[in-house]
Amino acid sequence: MLHLQYLPLLAAHPSKQSEAGFVAMITLARPEKANALTRDMANEMRRFIKDNHKIKHIKAIVIRGAGNHFCSGIDLLWMKESCDLSDDDKDHVAFVFSALLKDLRSNMIPTICLIQGASVGGALGILAACDSVICHRSSTFMLKEIHHGIAPWLILPYLAQAMPMRVLNRLCRSGIRMSADDALQYGLCHMIYDDHPERVLTDEINGWLMAEPAVSHELQNAINHMDHLGVKNWHMGKATSSLPLETPENRLKRTLKTKNAKLGLTSFLNKKKTPWPLRLAEKITFPDLDTL
Repeated sequence: MLHLQYLPLLAAHPSKQSEAGFVAMITLARPEKANALTRDMANEMRRFIKDNHKIKHIKAIVIRGAGNHFCSGIDLLWMKESCDLSDDDKDHVAFVFSALLKDLRSNMIPTICLIQGASVGGALGILAACDSVICHRSSTFMLKEIHHGIAPWLILPYLAQAMPMRVLNRLCRSGIRMSADDALQYGLCHMIYDDHPERVLTDEINGWLMAEPAVSHELQNAINHMDHLGVKNWHMGKATSSLPLETPENRLKRTLKTKNAKLGLTSFLNKKKTPWPLRLAEKITFPDLDTL
């Protein structure tokens, strides 16, 4: 099951408070199974990201696990059931989990994973599909599928974007356990904490919400397409079906003509604050499992 919290935000300027919105915290709440992801949990996450009526008011999403571990990957019973499903069955793990990773990766709202304990198998795909990963120093990361005759096909493209190929080759083919320091060194996580995760998470959320929203969204689109096209083609202004032909030089020219770019530059030069930053309005508290 999932548990949802909505953390209110405070706007930098009072006139913007009605638009401030929330940070949504999704807790994987199946600690007795190390938060192994079931079909229902994956579908619920997809519905929240794509269809939730509050999504326009949500400015960031945090994903964490209840109990001692982040997530032990895809529930093996779901995997076993999928062995007997037809290839086009919408309940097949290949369809549902792949769609979840795509939704996370293409989502325009910043996604932050807060990690403790073990992250195994498909959980690494969730980390690699999100924008930011914060892990406890004792966290471990492992792909155990290879030990059971299964290859991590669904998460491989996301890990390949995050990690050096030789490291990925060793991780996938040996199933060796990786430490938090290894994950930081090789690009799977961005920050390590020792204690007070709520403080580290608050700083990370507030950092993401300093950005001017329209520019942040456009950068997300550009980075996604740069990854798809390759840096050379993107720099030449090659078009795709959803992104028009435009060189980096023309992008900058267009951006400098926008109202918010002019406001941002003027504010900086005059040592004044811009009106768009948001920050958490109250301290983060993590849900008590006994109440779930």
